[in-house]
Amino acid sequence: RLLTLARTHRHLPAQAEEMATMWLALNAVLFAFLLGQQISVASVHLNHDVDASTFFPAASEVLEAVHLSFSMYTLKNKVSACDGDDIGIFRRVLPNDTSCLLYSHDLEEGTQALVVRSTSKKFIGVVYAGTDDWRTALLDGEIILSPFGYWSGVSGNNSTTNSTWRDFVPSDVEVHRGFNNAVFSTGGFESILNTVKSALDETPGYRILTMGHSLGAADSVITAVALYLNFPQEIITSINFGQPKIGNYSWAHWLKSLSPNITSNTGERERCGSETSGISI
Repeated sequence: RLLTLARTHRHLPAQAEEMATMWLALNAVLFAFLLGQQISVASVHLNHDVDASTFFPAASEVLEAVHLSFSMYTLKNKVSACDGDDIGIFRRVLPNDTSCLLYSHDLEEGTQALVVRSTSKKFIGVVYAGTDDWRTALLDGEIILSPFGYWSGVSGNNSTTNSTWRDFVPSDVEVHRGFNNAVFSTGGFESILNTVKSALDETPGYRILTMGHSLGAADSVITAVALYLNFPQEIITSINFGQPKIGNYSWAHWLKSLSPNITSNTGERERCGSETSGISI
């Protein structure tokens, strides 16, 4: 504003520019101070036994998540599996040193999922596509809340898994029915779970990341929690973008209680908000 004033009142340009420079300098000092305070507060809240990298993913991982999340839209209707003639497409689309372990596109629900392994960054990643057709738009519209995980209304319900999960999931935890269906209907999660388990057996020590945009962001958080229930010894990170609200207050509270075993890092918050565990960026 002061620079604009200097241009308008040409008889005081030097004075106005000097004031503007001082104002910017003061703002810079204030910003640095506040940033230092935020870092200090974050350090206090983090347990000394917990590495800060547990909550804050490396910039290279965030860029990898962007690349993979965007790749889901590129892969649609171009591939059907990780092998055969589709291998060349995956090599062109996926980041370097990242291989496809599982690709599925549920034509009934519209859910598109990918499991990858990055040998350079040493992680197993589960990636979901966002809303991109009328089927996934219908999933977005199923806003009625329902119990998290397998339940009687989800096709392909695994009663054994459902019984086991009830021992760990609070009874009042409810999530968006469409997002829940996207992950658990028609056996999609079982395929992802088996693939991740095999990958961890083959490459022990690799981390688990889940990723996605919009609808895919919500699916990635639900999948992160479901994987944690199967691999409670693992640290699972969800790096997602534009995550809509997933569940009720009990869901958010329960998700936070799982920290630091699960952290959800949200690139942006959609209008309806989001709940996260750990520290959100």
